[in-house]
This record gives sequence, structure tokens and C-alpha cells, in this order.
Amino acid sequence: MNENQPLPVVAHLIDDNGQRITQVVINQGSNSGVKLGDIFLIYGIGKEIIDPVTQNSLGMLELVRGKAEVTNVQPTMATLTSLEKGKGPATTRHISRQGGMSIFLTGNETIREEQEPYIKELDNVKVGDFARKIGSR
Repeated sequence: MNENQPLPVVAHLIDDNGQRITQVVINQGSNSGVKLGDIFLIYGIGKEIIDPVTQNSLGMLELVRGKAEVTNVQPTMATLTSLEKGKGPATTRHISRQGGMSIFLTGNETIREEQEPYIKELDNVKVGDFARKIGSR
């Protein structure tokens, strides 16, 4: 990716059965220097911010959608997958045993179950948002 080239733009959203957007396609690929393992910051453009002291423009606010890694590269496009991980809230089950014996549970027991980690969706990502390379693996 050379410096004179425009920033990559989100060209397509890939959802999980119409629910969560964890992958996007950008409009640059191997022909533009994009490689597997490259990490991008995905962001939209917000409003212009004005310095309250000087009244000069500080530029446009970047609305961060998330970080994503290139997981597939084609000559003119690349697929990026969210790097953000999350865990659902832990759940607690209360089990009461009346009579009978168990080698595992005696009386009233509480079992705490941790949720499996998952890939978090990109936050409010839209076609036309920008992608800026911030690193690689």
C-alpha cells in the first residue's frame, strides 16, 4: 500500500445469518499491497471538531467501528475479520437436591458457568467506512 493511494473503503458487509457483522470486504487487495495478517482500523467519519480556544478546525472525528485482520486476499479486494473478542456474561445455576446422595453435589449447590468467548461484531459498520492499516501479524 503506497502513500499516494486512497484509503481502502468498506465495499461489502458479511453478516452471521442476518445478525452480527463480524466481517467486511474492502476495495483493495494484493494489487494494492494488502497481505494476509494485515490489521486495519475500521472507522466512519463524524462531525468536524473545532478547537474552543483557537476556533480552528481540528479535523473530522473518526468514529471507530473496530479492528479487523485480513483473512482472505484477492487481487482487488480483501476480507477482514473482527479482532475484538468478547465473553457473554457468566451464568449461575442453583441446584437443590432433596434426599438421595450424589458424589458431586450435596445439598444446595451453586454452579457458575463462564460463557464461551466469541468474535465481537464491528460497531455500526457501514459500506463506505474507511480502513487504515495499523499493523500486521
